[in-house]
Amino acid sequence: MTGPPDASHPFGASSPGIWVLAALGGFWAIGLAVWAWAWTGAGLPGAWWLSATAGSLCLLWCGWGLRSRRQGNLVWTAGAPGRHPGGWSLLVRHGGRAVPVTRIECVLDLQQALLLRVHPRSGPPAWIWLLRRDDPQGWAMMRRAVFATGGR
Repeated sequence: MTGPPDASHPFGASSPGIWVLAALGGFWAIGLAVWAWAWTGAGLPGAWWLSATAGSLCLLWCGWGLRSRRQGNLVWTAGAPGRHPGGWSLLVRHGGRAVPVTRIECVLDLQQALLLRVHPRSGPPAWIWLLRRDDPQGWAMMRRAVFATGGR
């Protein structure tokens, strides 16, 4: 065996990004409400309507992006001496196919969560969150695999 042992961890819809987006949307909506309440002129200014329209479109677009995100498992397969060096792949739930990955980058390590940038062999890079709570027993093994492979 070369590298760390086999490891697999689920990723998908349970994302800290959902909570960040919800908080930002809430602050934006409160700001618009305070602005509308404090406005003393007749009718709301064009900037308020522009902010309301642009913000609503951004929230709808982000919500659609979060709903249509990939879901599945990030898998490290250890290599065998003289055969193959091992590697990463994404097992995507929709379609049930394995997507080979050329490298991964750990962008943020929060000990209980990892934000990874995954570079598939074909297509654009994907951002995924791995959360400890999704597989507490396999968390340490997945962290070792991520950092031992140097993001390859």
